[in-house]
Amino acid sequence: MDQNLIEMNQKIQISKNDDENFVNLNVNLDQVAELSWHQISVWARTEHRSCFRRRISSTQILDSVSGNVKPGQLLAIMGPSGSGKTTLLNRLTGRNLSQYNYEGIVLINGQHAQIDTIKSISGYVQQGDLFVPMLTVREYLVFMSLVRMDRRKFSDHERKCRIDEIIMELELTNCCDSRIGNRYDDIIGSGISTGECRRLSFAAEMLTNPSLLFCDEPTSGLDSYLAESVIKILKKMSQSGRTIICTIHQPSSEVFILFDKISLLTQGKLAFIGSSGEANEFFQSLGFNCPLNFNPADYYLRQISIIPGSKDECLQRINRICHEFKERNENNELKNGNHLVEESTATDMIIDKQKSKSSSSSSTTIIYKASWFEQFNALLWRSFVSNIREPMITRIKFSQTLTVALLLGIVYWQQKLDQKGIMNINGAIFILIINLTFMNVFSVINTFCSELPIFLREYNNGMYRVDAYFLAKMFSELPYQIIFPTILVSLLYYMIGFYDSFSSFLMFIFISNLIANCGISFGYMISCLSSSTKMAIALSSPLILPLLLFGGFFINNSTIPIYFKLFKYISWFYYGNEALIITQWINIDNITCSTTTTMINETNNNFHHDDGEQRCLTKGISVIEELSFDPNNLFIDILALIILIIVMRFLAYICLSLKSKIR
Repeated sequence: MDQNLIEMNQKIQISKNDDENFVNLNVNLDQVAELSWHQISVWARTEHRSCFRRRISSTQILDSVSGNVKPGQLLAIMGPSGSGKTTLLNRLTGRNLSQYNYEGIVLINGQHAQIDTIKSISGYVQQGDLFVPMLTVREYLVFMSLVRMDRRKFSDHERKCRIDEIIMELELTNCCDSRIGNRYDDIIGSGISTGECRRLSFAAEMLTNPSLLFCDEPTSGLDSYLAESVIKILKKMSQSGRTIICTIHQPSSEVFILFDKISLLTQGKLAFIGSSGEANEFFQSLGFNCPLNFNPADYYLRQISIIPGSKDECLQRINRICHEFKERNENNELKNGNHLVEESTATDMIIDKQKSKSSSSSSTTIIYKASWFEQFNALLWRSFVSNIREPMITRIKFSQTLTVALLLGIVYWQQKLDQKGIMNINGAIFILIINLTFMNVFSVINTFCSELPIFLREYNNGMYRVDAYFLAKMFSELPYQIIFPTILVSLLYYMIGFYDSFSSFLMFIFISNLIANCGISFGYMISCLSSSTKMAIALSSPLILPLLLFGGFFINNSTIPIYFKLFKYISWFYYGNEALIITQWINIDNITCSTTTTMINETNNNFHHDDGEQRCLTKGISVIEELSFDPNNLFIDILALIILIIVMRFLAYICLSLKSKIR
């Protein structure tokens, strides 16, 4: 085993001399940070529901785990699947803990560290790379610099220099102007490689020059060569004085030797923490001798894993290892950490639970580095760039608009102002409303669902506020939401033969845009309410159906049962239909009658006609009243549509905000 370590040390010495591949990462840190944690225990809450009661149980994931890592060290948290590696990392960073109860204390340089304090001086590279695929590597880093680098401390020139520096340091020069892409989307394209994506994640965190860096499974999904290159990058980052902690599942021997310290977890307990040499001595003292030419990491993990069919024997071995290390731990470096805790007051030993996460310190750390307007402008720029770089989506929307306009225009071509034309024109108006609704609902139904993982990660990292993100997404899509409904109505208006007046034409466009934006607002609301695009699509149609049914076309307004009136008052189909009907018919007074129809007495609605005769509507106001609409309600309908737009978008914002808090 000693021979193994000698050979590995020789390898690492060779790799240290191989610096042509990396630019020196010696960056002046604002401060160095020694991180210690003591008696960290975490319980996952599980809710059990039955018909008559609800019961909450808890399962312990971490049991009194302690450790520390000093500036300039790279610590690897290792262990079999389910041992609590990611949970420990989340507890140390204060992220993703809404479904957990926890206790213990986290110290930075010997002082109790609040979650906001940790976030302000640390970076967190989470498992899985999430990017906006239409941005280039440089544009992504520019966006990150806008929301993460304090404008009061960094000028625009300093930000640009920092971005160029990071691009060179992490060897992203060759792909800095390439789109990030999405290898799972054939339309967007694959973009940069997996290894470049991983380095880009590091680059985003390094912009703020953090003293602490946390990495969750940084080598996940990478081959052995890329995994080694990623850990070498982390090693060189730590050599500049940073404190780096990462979780890793099963490192190769080349990767294992790069770590300054390792922490072994099993069954939620600490089995060992220390250097690789100390790990070798510890396991040898227990009679576990790593065979020659065997990866030490694999050997240690095998000793603390449960092998199927030998559970009892494995548990005995695990308990022995954990107990033995706990006994010896009193004489190692953790003793200093425990001494610090013992000197702390009882209030410093805070028991953190989900509902008691408020800071007890006298000062509050400001999470957001950018002002609200800076966040909004950066998000608006990112969304707008992403939209204009998807020409396929724009072409599809234009083709869809043109196809619907031509189809409806041909079917309802040049309607005459007679009794048959009344039905056809009213039908064309309602079909237009239906198309304006469904085309726009399903065009935005995935707006927030598709970006939800990116939004939640960036929001939890303190990059921007929910309202800034929500408004930026809305305003970035607003041009499309106005242009396409306007094109549709402009083509249809004179093809169908609506009332020939320019003022009516403009009012028609205005009302149609309000209807389209009601559909968009509904789509936003469902998108923010749903956890996935599939769920949003499944919810949309059943919720739209009753609003469509009571829109004043399929059932006369005066015959709607009183217990269904609510659907009418929250239906943009109803308000839009009434407003367009009024706009179309209010100024028309020359509707022709056939020889078999009886003219309506305009001054007396109680007219009679002989059997076999049809009533004749000679004026537009009669058409409006026949549908039980009020000719004086035009501006009320417009106001109602505007209110519906505002209310549904506000509800969408509330849903998104609650989702960000819950997750």
